[in-house]
Amino acid sequence: WDPAFYGKFEEDAAINPFIPFSAGSQRVIRGGDWYYNTSRCRSSSRGDDRPTTRRAHIGFRVVLVVDAVKASKPDYSLEYDGVTSYSVTPTLQIQENQPWTIEGWVTALGRPLQKNHAVFILNPRINLALTHGSESGSYWSGLSNPKADQSANRFHSSDQFATFNKETHLALVNDGKSVRFFVDGVLQQSVIEAELSNELGHLNIGPPNPKAHTGMAGFRGRLDEVRISQVARYQQNFQPERRFEPDEQTLALYHFDEGEGDVLNDSSGNGHHGQIVGASWVRADRSQIEPLSKQTEWHGWPADAPPPAIAPFDAAQARKHQEEWAKYLGVPVEYENSIGMKFRLIPPGEFLMGSTPEEIEAALKQFPDKPEEQLWIQSEGPQHRVVLTQPFYLGLTELTQSQYFQIKGANPSAHSPTGVKKDLVADMDTGNLPVELITWGMATDFCQTLSEQEKLSSCYLRTDGNCELVEGTGYRMPTEAQWEFACRAGTITRFWSGENDSELTAVEHTSDSSLQVTREVGTSKANPFGLFEMLGNVHEWIEDGAVLDAPHTSGPGVAVDPFHPFSGIEHRIFRGGNNFRRLHDCRAGARHCYSRHVGTAGIGVRIALTVEAVRSLI
Repeated sequence: WDPAFYGKFEEDAAINPFIPFSAGSQRVIRGGDWYYNTSRCRSSSRGDDRPTTRRAHIGFRVVLVVDAVKASKPDYSLEYDGVTSYSVTPTLQIQENQPWTIEGWVTALGRPLQKNHAVFILNPRINLALTHGSESGSYWSGLSNPKADQSANRFHSSDQFATFNKETHLALVNDGKSVRFFVDGVLQQSVIEAELSNELGHLNIGPPNPKAHTGMAGFRGRLDEVRISQVARYQQNFQPERRFEPDEQTLALYHFDEGEGDVLNDSSGNGHHGQIVGASWVRADRSQIEPLSKQTEWHGWPADAPPPAIAPFDAAQARKHQEEWAKYLGVPVEYENSIGMKFRLIPPGEFLMGSTPEEIEAALKQFPDKPEEQLWIQSEGPQHRVVLTQPFYLGLTELTQSQYFQIKGANPSAHSPTGVKKDLVADMDTGNLPVELITWGMATDFCQTLSEQEKLSSCYLRTDGNCELVEGTGYRMPTEAQWEFACRAGTITRFWSGENDSELTAVEHTSDSSLQVTREVGTSKANPFGLFEMLGNVHEWIEDGAVLDAPHTSGPGVAVDPFHPFSGIEHRIFRGGNNFRRLHDCRAGARHCYSRHVGTAGIGVRIALTVEAVRSLI
């Protein structure tokens, strides 16, 4: 078996050719077998068959990427849950009046919370932590004060917000005269005067440890490579070593290579072995953790391309990203098509997709006796990093009844003059209300018809009631990842408007609104990307097929342009909030599904469009 679709070869030179198998029903078969004669066993001979067919003369051969072989030796790190897990070492004693350095590779998981989280602590007055800065993010920080006098505390804070789900090197250095704090080898803020102490204390990693007495919450994240030295290793900016090596100044060194057990081995030779309490060993995949945005060329874009929109970012930065990419691509930030639909340019970028454990736990409490609902809520995790490599346009608003009627000549909506909820909208012009009561298939049919009307190649091939995704530049629904990135628009909170319910109801048409009907589109407050009603009015159909673990199959690493094919799947994903569901269903990370053949008064659609299409139409 070959995974490619059985199609015609390209005549021109082809680099890494592959025909997506979603393009048709047949798959390629190569090689000879015992069944056919020698004319069918040539090196270039091609056969085909349906993917569901099983035959006694068809098998398959497995391939493996080179990077998988390179990673033949497992590399581990310890993951702390931020609640009960931690590690602790014996007391670390240095020679009198010796300088010291505390450093390690740290990955904060999830997203910033309104708390201070201790990463490692040598005593209540010397620690490295993650401190709450604002609604937008948290900072890496260090505290250094060898004296019990708390008024003499020396706080050091990172110059920028901490990047979550990215491995970061932290170092706190005391040379006897001053303390320096480094993040990824870069000196942070000003140098602070300090004194020395010859007793550092127990090394507590990922507290809370009841004996640490820090007043801070535990650390939710991963630790790999921690070294304590009785020397001031760094004075200026430096390139951090990925793996620390012991020397005569090393007091304690932890590689986190064990992969099992509850003992944290000290590789310094000094015997400061630690105890692990509740933390989990996980495989470390640094090829995924390494920030993709740091590459000179970001996912094929030339080096002179604007920087990607990497969350978190605020409304002003969101507009700047849109304007810079619009200028670079030679397209407008906002585009209006032939029937008055407006679209906003969404730049490529990176963000945390999904919900935090705290959000999921709170949502599960709303459905104690509904196991199916609980499964979908649990599928919102784990929260993970997603990269979207391509800019795209997304509807400024949900598709309206008027726009749908212009293309299809009908209005299926419940909230319409002829709909089942017509009494609620009596004497109203419903043209600017969102179209609803449409099935997923009706949404693809609208996209295909509008694409053909504007001479664009369709993204959907509809035949005999079925739909296949094909390569095209026309109108389509956004993927689940595209929708959530556009909805969050740089924010990292439950709703794009903030953490609290009141912050959502103040800006969106939700179930807490006074009028329990749909509202005219574009009448709520826009999110930082300029999109209206992303978490209110009606839910919105998404292109992805409904699978419980999609698109979270990449685990804690990076998912690049994730999408779950819908072929052969009955249900489809819908996202966003509406006027009828409870507020916990209106979170940015909430996922729902419904049969592709059924429409409801609470589900509409928001249409997406490629940059290539806009270029051809302007």
